[in-house]
Amino acid sequence: MSQKTHADIKAMKATQYLKELPSTRFSLAGTVLVSLAAGAAAGWTSGLGVWWGIKASAWIVMLPALLSAFFSSQASRLASKRLRTKRSAYLAFFSSLIISAFLLLGSVILHQDPWTGTNVILYGFVFVLAFRVFVLRVTHPYNIFQIMGLSSIHFCLGILALYTSPLLGVMAWNMPALTILVKSVVSLLVIFGGMVFFFALINAPMKRNFGVTSTSLIMSFIEHWFDKTDLLEKNLKPLSEKTDTLVSVLHFKTRSGREAVLLTPILHPGPFGFVGGGKLTKHLTERIEKRTGATVIIGHGTATHDLNPVDTESLDKVVRETLQRLKKLEYSAKATGPVRVKEGDYNLLGIKFDGMILGISTFSPKPTEDIDTSVGLALASNIGGNAHKVMYIDAHNCYKTGKYAIFSGSSKVFMMLKGAKKLREKILRKRPGKLRVGWHVDPLEGYTLKDGVGPTGLRAIVIESGGKKTALIVFDANNMKKGLREKILSRLKEEGFDEAEVMTTDSHCVNNVQGGENPLGERIPEEEIIEKSVNAALKAAENLEEAVVGGDVFRVRGVNVFGPQKAPQLTATINSVIAIAKVAGPVILTLSLAVSLLAIILLG
Repeated sequence: MSQKTHADIKAMKATQYLKELPSTRFSLAGTVLVSLAAGAAAGWTSGLGVWWGIKASAWIVMLPALLSAFFSSQASRLASKRLRTKRSAYLAFFSSLIISAFLLLGSVILHQDPWTGTNVILYGFVFVLAFRVFVLRVTHPYNIFQIMGLSSIHFCLGILALYTSPLLGVMAWNMPALTILVKSVVSLLVIFGGMVFFFALINAPMKRNFGVTSTSLIMSFIEHWFDKTDLLEKNLKPLSEKTDTLVSVLHFKTRSGREAVLLTPILHPGPFGFVGGGKLTKHLTERIEKRTGATVIIGHGTATHDLNPVDTESLDKVVRETLQRLKKLEYSAKATGPVRVKEGDYNLLGIKFDGMILGISTFSPKPTEDIDTSVGLALASNIGGNAHKVMYIDAHNCYKTGKYAIFSGSSKVFMMLKGAKKLREKILRKRPGKLRVGWHVDPLEGYTLKDGVGPTGLRAIVIESGGKKTALIVFDANNMKKGLREKILSRLKEEGFDEAEVMTTDSHCVNNVQGGENPLGERIPEEEIIEKSVNAALKAAENLEEAVVGGDVFRVRGVNVFGPQKAPQLTATINSVIAIAKVAGPVILTLSLAVSLLAIILLG
């Protein structure tokens, strides 16, 4: 992830509130316990008796909540947009909490019979209706009629329970139906007025800057976070712009017929989860492997969040162009030995194939972050000159919270350009030799996205050229713990490798966790990662075979990406929405509730 400023971190921390809901059984059991406990307390404090209160609450609070959990989930299927049972049950549980709170308000604070003597219970059901409207509005893709229909189920069941209670007696509630209707409508209009004003406030910044509403993005974000739907891609597309990008490829073929593709698109594997570029490594790997039978290894190109693909269609374009280019490559059986140069903190490893140079850079043990495309293209030009094409990979292998992305205005750029030129001068003096290649894939079974490991796991390729063995280790991860790279390289040297580099794909699918940041090594013990890396390299070395390699750099046109500086602008807008909601939300809610409750009391 690039440009981790205070604003970025503040926006990412909002994800800490996205928690998995409890099980359906837990919610239903909670509904029963809360309802009966509140009924007992209300019955005792109102003087009607604990047992009487339990029976009344079971009929008026518990039963409508349990039935609404079932009917809401079933009714949602009519719109082909299912409200999951677990969510419906949790809504029922939370609604029962609200009704129970109003029961206690009437009996404990007002010292009245909360079932028949006050307007409190009616207001409780009105508040539940409004609460459900709000929740469904920001979490599910329903239209207003579907939202009102689903939200009204609990309200209607509650009013029906009040009028049919065997304890209260039919119509013993002492409130005509027309009075209930008037009170409910007026109270709801006041609350809905507050909601409309609140939504208008939080939608304004996003609508003005990007032409989409905050609520639509929040809703699709939540759907993606929990259900992995592609709705967020559709809502992000209006924010995007089309651009062209470059993709570099090295295609290895061994004498036995095995194939490996090292692919580095100048696209950023974000923004997060499996949205657009978030599934870049998984999508490209699976599609190309399926079509070619080759093992695919994805490198991190020189790209920031400006080049986040926003949709799967853009990734498919990369796949199609890559497959076409593989058919046109010319192959050579020679490569130079590895060359490493250092210029200040800039560390660059290179191998020259016929007409193509592979360059891999890092600043580790200093923080290593995204490199802007303009800088990357300049570096590639300095490495390749006029005679060679270049695959430039940003190793992205040293994490530290802060702002470490490299743009054209950075003081590091001149140091990097000097180092790139030094690599070219040094590598061109190398004589090419016989090429042998081997590779190994470790899916890292047992590790999950929460551990910082993406779906393509660990991939190692060993290149023996010029009499030297070079191990390249690639984790499908978003950066790695500071110092871990050096420990892995040290072990690889002990195992006899002449050169090595450890890389991550910068895959943002592993950021689909609370808080956003999730570098490799934060959740998995370092020794496990070191052992996995060494074992993968050794197994790749066991498979070394004579090979040929073909390479090229090609353009992919019409890719939908965030666009220049769109990511920080979006982050700033999200932060402004959060700031507005924190202040306006409590104020509007309090005023709406107070006025609506007053309306119920004054209307008889």
